[in-house]
Amino acid sequence: MLITTLSLNCIGSLKFFDLIYNMTQGGPNHRTDVLATHLYTQGFKYYKYGYASAISIILLILCLFTTFLISKCIKVETYES
Repeated sequence: MLITTLSLNCIGSLKFFDLIYNMTQGGPNHRTDVLATHLYTQGFKYYKYGYASAISIILLILCLFTTFLISKCIKVETYES
């Protein structure tokens, strides 16, 4: 249960978009930009769909790496009854 919770929280923080975009839209000089807001800006504001899809692949790889790292760091003992 701990691995699942940590994985979902880390993935959720990597994909965090709505609050940042609604409050600052990247902020002054992109100071509050995260990967998800940068992806949205490049894809839908500047119409760079190839660049935005490359950012989304990087985001996917980061999510998979984070999940893999958490599952390797926390060992689970199995009990047989």
